[in-house]
Amino acid sequence: MDVNIDIDALRRKHKTELVERALSVYQTMGDTQQVKSFWLERLLEGQDVRQMLDYLKAGESLPTEAFVGSTQNTCVSAGRIEIIDKDLEFHADGRRNLWVRIENGSADVWETTPEQPLFMAYHWYDEVGNVYDYDGRRTALVKPVSPGEALAMEVGIVNPAEPGNYQLMVTLVMEGQFWMEEKSLKTQRTPLAVLEYDGDGLTRHARDLYHQLKRSVMEVTH
Repeated sequence: MDVNIDIDALRRKHKTELVERALSVYQTMGDTQQVKSFWLERLLEGQDVRQMLDYLKAGESLPTEAFVGSTQNTCVSAGRIEIIDKDLEFHADGRRNLWVRIENGSADVWETTPEQPLFMAYHWYDEVGNVYDYDGRRTALVKPVSPGEALAMEVGIVNPAEPGNYQLMVTLVMEGQFWMEEKSLKTQRTPLAVLEYDGDGLTRHARDLYHQLKRSVMEVTH
């Protein structure tokens, strides 16, 4: 099963229901199907549903110049993210920072502000591509990224709880609106082996305590 297709289908179904409900409440002029298609695409692109309702309440089926002006600050997701960290060792039930490179291919500045809640995030998938953790931890952009610029920064990652083979996709999310890879952002799933932590890096005393605690947990769970 292709999880991405299912998620896209659910988003479209939800937005379609919102548009149909709004059009059933407010009378519209002109071709209803054209109005429905227009607003469906705008909502899928991240347009705020309140702007659609404002136009429909005012008796305007389709916006004109005022709508075009109001969308100039909408973040365009054209760009790319790639993992550049050379250390790809992940341990189960742990946390780490991962170096990535962000390229802004849009016409807008990317930054994390209350007005533009743009964050680094990620999705974990299992070995065959099923979603393991879709709503990954958020990391704010360390500085604004202007159009055409690139930024290397660390992203905070919470590792899967169980050892095994996984796929990691690092992405950007416009909080409460859309995931950037749903639009034009180019990213990829990176296959990774998540290892069981063996206490490496701890002092001898701390490692002994770690293994004692681990044995105790195993005895309790079995």
